[in-house]
Amino acid sequence: MPNLSTGEGHVADRVRSSCRRRLAAGRRSRHPNRRRKVLKLARIDDERARDQARRSATLVSPSEIDDLLGKIELVEVHNWRRDDCIVRDGESYAEAADRSGMGSLIPGASLTHVRHDFAGTVSDATGHLPLPRNGSFSPSLQRLITSAKPIVVYACDGADMPSAARAWLILRYLGVDAVRVLDGGFPAYRAATQESGRSQPSSALTTPLPRPKVISADEALHIGRVGTLLDARPEAAFRGNAQTAEGGHIPGARNAPASALIGTAGSLLPTVELRRWFLRHNAIGNHRKAAYCGGGVQSALVLMAAALVGLELPIYLDSWSGYIKDAGRPVQFGDVPQSASEGTLDASGCSD
Repeated sequence: MPNLSTGEGHVADRVRSSCRRRLAAGRRSRHPNRRRKVLKLARIDDERARDQARRSATLVSPSEIDDLLGKIELVEVHNWRRDDCIVRDGESYAEAADRSGMGSLIPGASLTHVRHDFAGTVSDATGHLPLPRNGSFSPSLQRLITSAKPIVVYACDGADMPSAARAWLILRYLGVDAVRVLDGGFPAYRAATQESGRSQPSSALTTPLPRPKVISADEALHIGRVGTLLDARPEAAFRGNAQTAEGGHIPGARNAPASALIGTAGSLLPTVELRRWFLRHNAIGNHRKAAYCGGGVQSALVLMAAALVGLELPIYLDSWSGYIKDAGRPVQFGDVPQSASEGTLDASGCSD
């Protein structure tokens, strides 16, 4: 279990102790109604403690960062669309950024880029941000995989938390256990620093969460037919345009924009609200489920949110940009099934 003896973890310890007391009281009670009520409250307390442990294992509070500097590998993640420095052949993104005079927003953080560091080589069978393959990792990714320090990744903007979630997902998939995301990104850190002037104690992760599972296009198509397939893109990209054959979605998918998971302050929603979100989209239960988006960035945030509520959710990482490369795959526009062979699909429906 995570070490929750300080900071937020101390709250979880107290909740667990309360849960044990309630269970003992419920078992001793001779009144059936009271016993049921006490046991119900104990289960609620236990779930609350589990939620807190999962959140501490996945996210870092902005007020913790200053206290962690020097003890962690702090990583700034740039959006895959960002192109304000040119990466030359044989040069890493970090080297290109340094040559361009680009510095990190939080002093001491290393600079990374979703496309250059957390995606592999594009082929005719992949999406536009495919899974990095062993042997072709960027120098920055290779260094992070072998880092002896816990890793904290953050986005430059709260609305761009999907980019940090993508880094989290790839590192978790490649075997890194001690990696967390700065909740709210740099703006939340700046606000916390200005407000308090000092950091708070942190909680450390000692037990890893389950590894993310990556599925194929055929598996995603099957889940769309028999289970719940979440499409994390904006509604316009999901619905598409049947007349121009742009956009659309995998048949049976449910539109579940990842942007709804981020609160007004740029931080991830509280766990109880995340659970309600998954329930609304029929993504909690024993049936098969998965998520995808345009290129495996927005859906990475969905997977991270799923981890916070204890939900193991596979991802179709190649997503829509990979799916439409096979013109024989069925496509649905709005609520009307169509075929990808009935028109040339444009990548404008990919979002990210």
